[in-house]
Amino acid sequence: MRWYHDLAYFFGGAFLANAVPHYVNGIPGTRSKVRSRIHRAKGCPPRS
Repeated sequence: MRWYHDLAYFFGGAFLANAVPHYVNGIPGTRSKVRSRIHRAKGCPPRS
């Protein structure tokens, strides 16, 4: 196996490790904690 295959597997794994929690939180419609923190930091009123 070539080195770029290992690199592709690494980035593919990193992508999946990041995508799974976002997908799981999105299925029931829960809001991301990070997004609501950013929203509050900008001084925006809370959304319903």
